[in-house]
Amino acid sequence: MKNLLIIQLDSTYFLSELISALDIGYLKEQFTIHLFCQKESAAKVKIPSDIQVHFNTAEIISQKFDVSINVSLSETAWFIHEQVESSKKIGPHSDKENSLIVTDSWSSYLMTLKCAQPFLTFSLSQIYQNIIGLKAPPTTGATVKKVKSIVFDTLPPHLLSADQQEELITNIHQQLPHLKLLALEEWDENKYKPDETLFIGTPSLESYRLLSQGARGVLFSSVFSGFNLIPNLADIYLLVGTKTSFDIASICNIVKSQLKESTTQMGNVNFSIYKTNFNPDAGLKFDHISGNDLDFFLYETNVVLWNFLLGLVDVELKSSGLILKDTTLSDLRSNLSKLTRLQSYALHSLQTIYTESKKDESDTDLIIHHQHKLLEVDIHLDKVAQSNLYLRQILDYYRLKKSQDFGTNLTEKSQHQFLIYQEENEALKALFELIGTQEKKLEPTV
Repeated sequence: MKNLLIIQLDSTYFLSELISALDIGYLKEQFTIHLFCQKESAAKVKIPSDIQVHFNTAEIISQKFDVSINVSLSETAWFIHEQVESSKKIGPHSDKENSLIVTDSWSSYLMTLKCAQPFLTFSLSQIYQNIIGLKAPPTTGATVKKVKSIVFDTLPPHLLSADQQEELITNIHQQLPHLKLLALEEWDENKYKPDETLFIGTPSLESYRLLSQGARGVLFSSVFSGFNLIPNLADIYLLVGTKTSFDIASICNIVKSQLKESTTQMGNVNFSIYKTNFNPDAGLKFDHISGNDLDFFLYETNVVLWNFLLGLVDVELKSSGLILKDTTLSDLRSNLSKLTRLQSYALHSLQTIYTESKKDESDTDLIIHHQHKLLEVDIHLDKVAQSNLYLRQILDYYRLKKSQDFGTNLTEKSQHQFLIYQEENEALKALFELIGTQEKKLEPTV
């Protein structure tokens, strides 16, 4: 059997998502899996006994592996991965000159998470599965078990005040007297089954542990942040708002809907409601149920864009019915328009460099001139990435792809760079059109 090494040196949450991603039988049928991780993180995660765990660098660099995969954001992991002897390396690693090497698209996407993103478009588990090359099994359609207990975690006061939380617990107890109500610290997995539990609280490591074991959830947040601290395949409602917008009656309706004990329509509410929905090809995504939220509007456009760029499936962009009065969208489109024009200058410079490099007697000064022009474009793109939270990820993604040194001469390198700049240009145009299409859907009809 072949040996597979997976490197994950990030925190407990990241390791938990990796273990969840590896829960696919056919991988273990083909490989003996070795995992290099932090001892502190491993102590908090249930790692299957058939995975060989290593904590010492010397242990893994003294062995030979058929495949090594680094799914860690830690820069230390890049240099460790470079020292590993393997026939095939996937994921970030340094070379002998300490340059970062990232050859696959999903690892490049993962690296964009090093900088703060407004939301997580895919669950970490799904990202890891695509890096490793695993296909998530379809849902089995197993009978959903009835919930027997509800676990409450204390909400921060900006979401619900102490009085509101007390009112919520009282109302749920009155409307659902047959269910056991527990505080989070009272929940015991030896007494209560996770798949017969509903969790009410915020996205956290505690909620993650319950949800990843099959519990359903009603989660509260003041902002839409996608799949941050939400496991793959989680069945949840996500409520976005504040204590002044949340109302107890609506929350109780949502709880009963999640318990499958009520099909009551949500009606008009002053907060946003989202529900997870699993697709075997596209993975887990959020559907809009009610309310307004700019981040979710942009999350939807990112779902469509990244599914296309990363070769998953074509996802239809549905109008969520949001009414947004925000200058962010017009500013985004303005920035995207400027960036695509800059890309046109870059493509012209690369075409000139490529043409000159093929000549027997090339114009060195002309090549240097256009190389400086390229540098100016890249500097401006970096400035936009640093200043615009919603464009940072896609610009970082292509910056990393452009940094990879493909080719042995100027002709080959300029040809490769041209293709990357061209792909980036098309991606930015697509984002411009996606936002514009949604804006038109939101325009009031006369």
